[in-house]
Amino acid sequence: LDIKDQFINTYSIRFESSEFPVVVDKPVIYLYPENETQFSVTVLPKGKMAFTYPTYNGSWNGNVLPNGEITIENEKFNYLFWEATYSNLKELQSSTMTTFYTTSEKSLQTLENICDYFGLNSLEKADLITYWGPQLQQLSSAKISVLMNEEVDRLAGLTISPEPDHVYRLFLLINPEPVLEDIPLQKAITPIQRKGFFVIEWGGTIIGNNDAVKL
Repeated sequence: LDIKDQFINTYSIRFESSEFPVVVDKPVIYLYPENETQFSVTVLPKGKMAFTYPTYNGSWNGNVLPNGEITIENEKFNYLFWEATYSNLKELQSSTMTTFYTTSEKSLQTLENICDYFGLNSLEKADLITYWGPQLQQLSSAKISVLMNEEVDRLAGLTISPEPDHVYRLFLLINPEPVLEDIPLQKAITPIQRKGFFVIEWGGTIIGNNDAVKL
């Protein structure tokens, strides 16, 4: 700015805010019917769908066995995978969330505890930990807030036909920050009841400071 002595200078300043885009990172959906079942699954994210596997054409339609093996167009899958952009995490954050504080050294144990509280089986637990474990170990410390069920519905709707008896949704909001002392759980994690036709979904995000957030 060229400010001259004894001159009156007028400047206009405009402040703008923006939200970093969030990418919902590896939410995976497992289906466990009581009998071999033809199914249709639709995910309705608040943002824009970014990636799916298998290919998603408005819904997934296929066949699933009681052990969770999915067949779509003669190809077999262990789960349904999707990612979507999301513009704002503030509305998802709540003081009632179950919260864990962890360090790089304790991160695997923390993830194991979350999986055990939620009731994931060995395959689901291995899928979650092998994905999130390496990412958490890169953080010196972190706060992990757990979203469940209705809280996850605010992130993305999930419609399944035939309608399951139970749907369990788990998302991890991972915020790199200094570790505090252990705090008591604000509320219990709803454990999975493996009865009837049930569906399990997990995903999460690491909240970034400067770059686009990965979820």
